[in-house]
Amino acid sequence: MGYRFWASVQWLPLQEQFVLYGDGISAIGLSEYPLSTLSVEDASLPDPTAPVHGLFSEDFRCVTVLEIQDAPIHLAPKQVALFRVLWRLKGQLVPGHRVMEAAGSGSAKPGDLFKHQNYAYARRAFETLVAIDNKERLYALRCAKDAITAWERDVAEFSDKFVAFVDILGFKNLVNRASRQDGVSLDDLLRLTHKLGPTGTRNIFGDYGPTCCPEAPRVRKDLDFQVIQISDCVIVSSEVSPVGLINLIHYCWGSVLKLLTEGVLCRGYITRGAIYHTERQVIGPAYQEAYSREEKVSVFADWLNEKGTTPFVEIAPVVLEYVDSQSDRCVSEMFDRMVRSIPDGAALFPFKRLEATGAIGGAHTAALLKANTTIRENLHTYKRLMWSFGKPNGERALSKVRCYEAALDEQLRLCDELDRFVEKLQQPVVPVHHSRR
Repeated sequence: MGYRFWASVQWLPLQEQFVLYGDGISAIGLSEYPLSTLSVEDASLPDPTAPVHGLFSEDFRCVTVLEIQDAPIHLAPKQVALFRVLWRLKGQLVPGHRVMEAAGSGSAKPGDLFKHQNYAYARRAFETLVAIDNKERLYALRCAKDAITAWERDVAEFSDKFVAFVDILGFKNLVNRASRQDGVSLDDLLRLTHKLGPTGTRNIFGDYGPTCCPEAPRVRKDLDFQVIQISDCVIVSSEVSPVGLINLIHYCWGSVLKLLTEGVLCRGYITRGAIYHTERQVIGPAYQEAYSREEKVSVFADWLNEKGTTPFVEIAPVVLEYVDSQSDRCVSEMFDRMVRSIPDGAALFPFKRLEATGAIGGAHTAALLKANTTIRENLHTYKRLMWSFGKPNGERALSKVRCYEAALDEQLRLCDELDRFVEKLQQPVVPVHHSRR
C-alpha cells in the first residue's frame, strides 16, 4: 500500500467499495468519489487524500489513521459532514442530536452513520477519533481539540450571539484617587474589576455545563461563552439559545449586584448580532452596537424623574423579542427575577434581589422579620457607600447616584410595608358581640 499515483488515481478499499454479484464483481458508491479527468502531466498536483486538517484531507473525504491502516480511509458524504462539524467544534463536547442537526442528518446518533458492513474501516476511525460521554450523550473529536491550522484561520467568521458590554461608572475618578492615596487603593480597583468580569465562568460551563436553567434548550455545553475584561469594562457573549441568554444575563446581573455592595454603579447594554469573540479578541457589529449604546442608556429616566443617562444595563428590543418567543418556564421566571420592564424599555434590576420573602406563621414569621431587618441594614449601607466610597463629583455623577438611591429607597419602602403587614396580621382578633334584641 505504499505506492503513490497521480491525483487521478484513487485507492478504493475492496471490502467497502466492491461487492460480488452473480458471476461478477461490481463497484459501489463510486458516485460519492468522482474521479478527476486530470492527465499524466498533472502528476505534480498534491495528493487529495493527504492529511491537511489534522488527520483529515482537505475536503474531509479521507482520514488517515495509522493505528488502523497505512492507506487513507474513505468516508461517505454524511460521514464527511459529521466529521467536518466535529472538527469545527474544536474538541467541545456537544449533544449528539445537535451534531447531527448541524451535519444535516435525520438520525439522532452519530454512530448510526457507520453501521453498514461496508463502513468497517470508517467505523473504526469513528471509534478511535471520537470521544463519547455515554451518560450525557455528548460527542467530541479528540484530534480537533486545541488545533490551530491555516484552515481554521482562513474560515474565521462572525457568529450570531448575544453580546453584553458593561462599564464601571466613575472609574476614572477612583483611579485618580488611588494614585493620590485618597481613600482608594490599587487593590480596591483590582477587586472591583474582578467582581465586574470574573473569567472563570467559561471553564465552569465547559466542565459542568450551565448553572442557570441547565435543562433549558442549548447548543453547546459551554454555551460558546466568552468573556474579555479590560480595565473598567467587560465584554460578554454567548450562543443564541434560551440557556445562552439567561446565563449571560445572570452573569451580568451578578456583576452589577456585587459591585452595588461596594457602592459602585454600572451601566451597559445587551444586544444580539454578529461578533467574532475569542479569549484574546473581540470584533463585530454587535460589540460596536453594545459599546456605543452603553453611554446613551437612559432607561427608567422618566420613572426616576431624572434627565439624561441612567446607570443601568439596558436590554435591546431584539433580545426582549427573543425572550417573548421562548416557552421555557425556568428561563421566563429567571428573566423576570433579574430584569425590570416598563413601557419605555427594560434593564437589569439588581434591587429585586434586595427584598425578603418567606412564609408567615410561628417561627417562619420571626425568620422573615429578621431577614427583612438585615436587608434594610444592607440597603442603608449601600446608600452610604455610594456617597462615601464613590464620592461622585459633578452633576452628571450626582444624577446617576440619585437614580440608584431612588431605587434603594423604593426597596426600603417595601421593607417598611412588610413590617407593617406582618404586624397587622399578628394583632389579636377582637371578638364581635352581637346584642340581643
